[in-house]
Amino acid sequence: KERGHMNKIKVKRVSDHVWEVLYPFQSNLLPELIAWPGFRFDGSSIPNIYKMVLNNADFGVLEAGCLHDKLYRDLGVVNDVLTLTRKQCDLIYLHELRFYGISRISSGIAYRAVRMFGGSHFKRSL
Repeated sequence: KERGHMNKIKVKRVSDHVWEVLYPFQSNLLPELIAWPGFRFDGSSIPNIYKMVLNNADFGVLEAGCLHDKLYRDLGVVNDVLTLTRKQCDLIYLHELRFYGISRISSGIAYRAVRMFGGSHFKRSL
């Protein structure tokens, strides 16, 4: 299946669960979404039980996790005219995983996990 150009993220590991973007990293699906050098993120938070089927070391998982963390950190604000809901941010994550070839089952598990447990990390101030 033709997937087009897939960007590979360039990062350095800062600690066990923190990476830092070294070069601009652009979403394959939403070109306006860019993680700039210096952006730190914790990747896809994957429970140990699922690490055999989905791991940050797998091509595409760290990439999708970076963009999802960026969206959450910015509360869905992509630019001056585009602000996404939390559900839209989670759908971008799902579609980025699928774009990189992560299986429907593994990407579905990751998507359901962020839908169930990600809310505390995405809070708009009132």
